[in-house]
Amino acid sequence: MPAMSSDTKALKRQLRTHCLARRTALAGAGLASASHGIAGRLCAEAEYTGARVIHTYVSKAQEVETDGIVRRALEEGRRVVVPVVAAGQRDLRHAEIECLDELVPGPFGLRQPASASARWIEQLGILDLVLVPGLAFDANGNRVGYGRGYYDRFLARVAAPLVGLVPNALLIEEVPMDEHDVPVDLVLTETITMRRREQR
Repeated sequence: MPAMSSDTKALKRQLRTHCLARRTALAGAGLASASHGIAGRLCAEAEYTGARVIHTYVSKAQEVETDGIVRRALEEGRRVVVPVVAAGQRDLRHAEIECLDELVPGPFGLRQPASASARWIEQLGILDLVLVPGLAFDANGNRVGYGRGYYDRFLARVAAPLVGLVPNALLIEEVPMDEHDVPVDLVLTETITMRRREQR
């Protein structure tokens, strides 16, 4: 795939702005309802039921909520790994948690384990499933991210199934792709399950 042109960069910036506005309009009861439906759909999928080690983003305001997913996974005896952003670093680190109380405020409004006490995971090969954040997705697994590139660099190193969680309202027709963008394998909304036509 060719490098992204300036026109594509501009299109992605416009799309990101549009998706942020649409997501803000969804906040509140609409997002809570969508999150509940998405979590139920996820937990019925084979990618989840067969996973012993789950990597998940920790949701911020206006994102599809993952706290309930984390609690359920831990109650079921699964291991949960979350991303950690360090100031000045371009790549995510990853730490295992045993409860949400371990999380503290981090960069960009994230909740993450404190670096001093984190149980670091260095071998990404142990991951059985990765839940991927995004402003929006299309039906072929392409995502609108936040423009910082953390997840694309991470996902390029992962062999586990990648699952995008998104409300119906932010499932869009087509996301313009750059050569380093990594699509997810499965997109779940509150009512729809979509598998990417070309698997990695």
